[in-house]
Amino acid sequence: MKTFNNFVKNKEFFIIFPVQELSKIINIYIRPILKKTLYELWKGRQPNISYFHLFGCECFILNTKDNLGKFDPKSNK
Repeated sequence: MKTFNNFVKNKEFFIIFPVQELSKIINIYIRPILKKTLYELWKGRQPNISYFHLFGCECFILNTKDNLGKFDPKSNK
């Protein structure tokens, strides 16, 4: 961590950027009672969400509870 701190000159970026992104996400979140986002209420149009991307990977769980045969799958998706 010390090396990382020495490497980074503008430490405020690592605080300001996540806060800005969080505020964008909160403004785009649909309010259940109003059926609209805060952005739609303020601006009167739908927000642009094209820059959001899904990330992650598929998960497999090892099945240890069932009696499995030799050729049965041992994991569940």
